[in-house]
Amino acid sequence: MRGLLRKDFYLLFKTYKFMLIIVAAYFAVALASLDASPNYMLYFATGSLIGILPTGIYMGDEGSRWTEYSLTLPYSRAALASSKYVMTLINGAVFAAAFASIELLRRSGAGSAALVFSLVFTAAIMQTALSMPFLYAFGAANARVVYIAVYLLIFGVGMSFFMGTNLLENYNFGALSSPVTASLLVLAAAFAVFMLSWVIGIICYKRRSF
Repeated sequence: MRGLLRKDFYLLFKTYKFMLIIVAAYFAVALASLDASPNYMLYFATGSLIGILPTGIYMGDEGSRWTEYSLTLPYSRAALASSKYVMTLINGAVFAAAFASIELLRRSGAGSAALVFSLVFTAAIMQTALSMPFLYAFGAANARVVYIAVYLLIFGVGMSFFMGTNLLENYNFGALSSPVTASLLVLAAAFAVFMLSWVIGIICYKRRSF
């Protein structure tokens, strides 16, 4: 697994360098606006952008025929399928923690930091969760429409909800008690969907004929 992840992260920094620069620019903008209210729309957009990286790398794997070559390596199909899910979790956790730390510097409190972590992490993992089983089952070329539709759905729904909204000020958490509690529930739901997708993805990859 470690070798597969090294290959994926090498491709990430080699092929998607420009997207990492965009994420770094978003981080710089958020860091430079500590005096302003938290921009949750920017955080969600960043998470959505991070989320397409593992699926994009898999599409590159198919385009270079790595998927066929990898079957000759001493890795099980479950490990090959799991590598993109593990990469997704690493990316989501690292970037979510980085952007949540901005809210701690802003001194917005634990509620704002928890919301930011939840937004970035959820947006980052849902792209893989909703599209990877289709990519594994039908191939990147056949499932490209699904991949694009999932990204547009996640991005569009998120942007329409967060545009011009300050969650801490305008949202009534009601029975959820606090933004921290709400964030934990969102993370738990997203993680449950992600783990279910992981199981389905492995099954699809094992049944796939390359």
